[in-house]
Amino acid sequence: MKRFLGVKPFDYKTSKLFFGRQEEIEKLAWELQDNKIVVLHAPDGYGKTSLIKAGLAGFFNVRKDTDLVYISLPDTKGYDFLQQLRSLLLPDQKVITYLDKVVRDDGSLWFALRKWQAQNQDNTLIIAVDNAEKILDYTNQDRANILYHISEVLYSQVPLSIKEEIDRRLEENPDLLTAEGYQMLYSDMNVRFLFALDADYLSKFLTLRDSLRGLGDSLFELKAFEYEQAKGIFNAIVSLEDNSLDSRPFVIETDLLENIIGFLQALGHGAIIPAHLQIIGVGLEKLALGSQRLTIGNVPDIKDLFLDYYLSAFEGLDDLTMINLRRLVEEDLVFEPERRLIPVYEDIARKRYNLKVDHLDRLV
Repeated sequence: MKRFLGVKPFDYKTSKLFFGRQEEIEKLAWELQDNKIVVLHAPDGYGKTSLIKAGLAGFFNVRKDTDLVYISLPDTKGYDFLQQLRSLLLPDQKVITYLDKVVRDDGSLWFALRKWQAQNQDNTLIIAVDNAEKILDYTNQDRANILYHISEVLYSQVPLSIKEEIDRRLEENPDLLTAEGYQMLYSDMNVRFLFALDADYLSKFLTLRDSLRGLGDSLFELKAFEYEQAKGIFNAIVSLEDNSLDSRPFVIETDLLENIIGFLQALGHGAIIPAHLQIIGVGLEKLALGSQRLTIGNVPDIKDLFLDYYLSAFEGLDDLTMINLRRLVEEDLVFEPERRLIPVYEDIARKRYNLKVDHLDRLV
């Protein structure tokens, strides 16, 4: 396991390396306790996914009273969000609960969550929807359907159509439902939704509040690292002793570390972006394989560490293409993990650098 992950998000398996966000983890957990819907927003590269998959997942794993289900919306069209979420909630469709005896599975999110509740009676469930801004790309009908199902879960004990079916079956056979089952059926579902999205889409996303009550009541902004925070993160990661890591602990001398953080601040226009820190860390870890103490004297231009991270994906291409790719990264692209921004750079890549769009695809 590498100490630094580059632009790859942290998850529960790599959470031992996820430093510097404890305060945000705890604050977000409290927001989720007090609100049915929380919107987590930040620019690309700030670590929204890592905060969920490493931070919150680890936090709730310790508490044992809360489960987290993570789902990320892809760019691909035709993705059935509700069906995918149902499959995550009910991986074993053969399990029979009290609910199956009194109502048929109508394919709703409500049914899946009630059945999940029957198997995890006392736990709170947090459904984390990453890249939630992709909901805006759905057709009006599909988007309305998703919001309807979420509202039904959050604000209806039993939907009217399902209640009518249950009442009819219980009238025919009152013994179908025990007192415990009845109490569970008509209790509030302890479910929370966490929507994580790019800050650029926040205003547009909040226009959905007309269809989803409570959306926008709790907004959680994930910010960039502060100077001392970044120093602490670097030192914590490089000094960690763990046999599962590929590299031994190493030291970054103070003057070099200050230069690195100064570079990161300039790169982020004053903000130390977490993904930038991780990218530089990848290069530092490689250098540390040959020296356990990194100094200004044995570390090349910091900018080169950053650029080489991206260009390593293109080993084997001809020299001219590599030169042009380097120019593109250095002069125009810098850091852009979102594939949706590829069209912005297509003309630049083709006209100014004579590059193919598939090169840009691989780069971001």
